[in-house]
Amino acid sequence: MNLHLFTDSVFVDKIIPKCEEYGEGNIFIVFSPSIKLVKSTSIYHFRSYSELKKSNINLREVKKIFVHYLGGYAVDFILDNPKLGTYFWFFWGADGYSLKGLRENVLLPKTKRNAKVASSVFSKYRRMVIRLIKQMDARKRRALKHIDYCCTWVHGDYELIKSTIPCELKFHFFSYLSAIDLFRSDVVSSDINYDDLHIMAGNSLNATNNHFELVDYIESSFNNVSRVVMPISYSGSETYKSRIKQYVAKSLLPMKYLESFMPIHEYLDIINNCDIVVFFHLRQQAANNSLSVLWMGKILVMHPDSTLFRFFSEQGLSVVSYKELKSISDLKKYDRDFHDRKERNRVILNSLFSEEEIEKMYRFLFTHK
Repeated sequence: MNLHLFTDSVFVDKIIPKCEEYGEGNIFIVFSPSIKLVKSTSIYHFRSYSELKKSNINLREVKKIFVHYLGGYAVDFILDNPKLGTYFWFFWGADGYSLKGLRENVLLPKTKRNAKVASSVFSKYRRMVIRLIKQMDARKRRALKHIDYCCTWVHGDYELIKSTIPCELKFHFFSYLSAIDLFRSDVVSSDINYDDLHIMAGNSLNATNNHFELVDYIESSFNNVSRVVMPISYSGSETYKSRIKQYVAKSLLPMKYLESFMPIHEYLDIINNCDIVVFFHLRQQAANNSLSVLWMGKILVMHPDSTLFRFFSEQGLSVVSYKELKSISDLKKYDRDFHDRKERNRVILNSLFSEEEIEKMYRFLFTHK
């Protein structure tokens, strides 16, 4: 029997059919106080691991455990059942970067100063929160020593985990979705209009976007930009959002904020209407967004310390470091030198994430002894 541990996420409904296609005997568990995003009727919902323990699910028949996010209840499960079977952890990002030694190195100086402003509630309970974070970190480290495989297509993230925690973790190159699932075939991209330049800045309100340095970079490099779109609809506090807006107001940037969720096709349309997408993450973040940007042939500017940047560069995809693109003249040169980037990117992405390759990735999960 294969046991899948999820948290409530819109991606669960896409993952379950894939697992059912390639493997038999699957049980899908979602740990969450309530179900708001998952629509599938194939799941078992538990509010905690202790609630799962009281259920009639027979864990003795479990041979493989697929951890689709290493959250607190998944950690509880692993530590309570360390020898149950083969553990596969699907690295989502925040579940790995929350570890001490990794979480401290994801903010640039100016953003770090602004993100440090804590709410009064946090200040009041600061010691208790810090103690809980330390306890969770220690438990997650212990759990990782019982996990057999780290499943991700970003090898740099796996290397970071291995360098932080001494463990026997092995690497499995894996993507949940194929190019057909990930990318829209109807996207028509136009050439850059240098008289009406549109830029997307970041992907969320999370401080790991390094918004303040991101704003500085765009303002200093593209003084004739017509529009900057900044998604800030989730993953951050109102206090931090207010600080971003105050900072942007002092600049000359024509900023448009995306402050509410929208259907994915509308979001992709906004990306497609931009000429440049700039991500200043130092960690793996906005991975699927980045893939879509490359597929569309947009110019993707990233911080060179990002593990995503390194992966894209190694694969020959058209990603550029912000250090190499600091003016309109730099932009025009890059645009000329990589004028065929959309076609080249699509060849590479179709090879990496073809239906055949995705099938091999899933087959490994369910056939590996």
